[in-house]
Amino acid sequence: MRRLSALIVLVFILVACATPATPAATALPTSTPTATPTPAPSLTPSATISLPVSKGTALPVSVEPITPKNADRLTLLANWPNDNGWVDALAVSPDGRLLATYNNQQHKSAILQLETGKKVWSLDPVTNYADVPRLSFSPDGALIRIMCAIYKADDGTLVHQFSTSAYLKDSCNNLAFFPDGTKVAVSMLHKSYELHIWTVDGSELLQTFPLFVDGEAVYGQQYTFSPDGSLLLAHEWVSDWARSLWLLQSSDAGFVKKFVYGPADRLGVWSLRWAFSPDGTLLAIDITQADMYADLLYFTEMPHTLEIWRLADMT
Repeated sequence: MRRLSALIVLVFILVACATPATPAATALPTSTPTATPTPAPSLTPSATISLPVSKGTALPVSVEPITPKNADRLTLLANWPNDNGWVDALAVSPDGRLLATYNNQQHKSAILQLETGKKVWSLDPVTNYADVPRLSFSPDGALIRIMCAIYKADDGTLVHQFSTSAYLKDSCNNLAFFPDGTKVAVSMLHKSYELHIWTVDGSELLQTFPLFVDGEAVYGQQYTFSPDGSLLLAHEWVSDWARSLWLLQSSDAGFVKKFVYGPADRLGVWSLRWAFSPDGTLLAIDITQADMYADLLYFTEMPHTLEIWRLADMT
């Protein structure tokens, strides 16, 4: 019996040894796929325009504003013949659609499409008078003042003509749009020396102020408003070699400050240029001088002085 039991155990051992073992799973080698770069799409170049374009050809679209960083890349877009002749004044509408020119020698003005140079309308001759040829668009670009008259910018319809006879008491010498575009300031000279504030369409005279400060008349030949419209700068041609600027309150023509620039030694004042900073805190004045005893044809050096004034100290 014991032999039989031992035999059975021996048989089980032999069977177990004869059964092949299940092999352990072998890990397959793995690899991280390399990203295949997507080829950049080939760009089909658009048709190029030969610059500068001729008159009647639309200007290429310009969307990048001019800044000190890109000013070295300025490109001449157009070079058009000027059919209006000599240009004494130039203005661009706020929306960039229209370009206005004025010829003081032939007393004519032309309004052009800025994009193509095509003439929209013209005045030939301009019959209204002003001491200094001036053009300016209203802040919204709907109106344009040419000398002492206001027209619709799109078609030249006369909106209002201010009196311009040198023999009348109230004769317009110059005008300027208020920054809000609702009013105009008109200097009335020759006998009255007054500043008139009108509605922008000339339908109503709102206020009248005398242009006298301590008995001295303010002969404003050019007017410039501060950005907020609170101050009015009047330029006066005192003599061939002297200029002055009057800073007035636009609400009542009240005196704020007078800037006087006159001859010194051989140098006289040839011209003045001025500008308010966009935030209305500063006033820049450039004074150009010339030798009063030199032939104008032989001016070689014209000294410049740039003054910067802080308006907070003046009001």
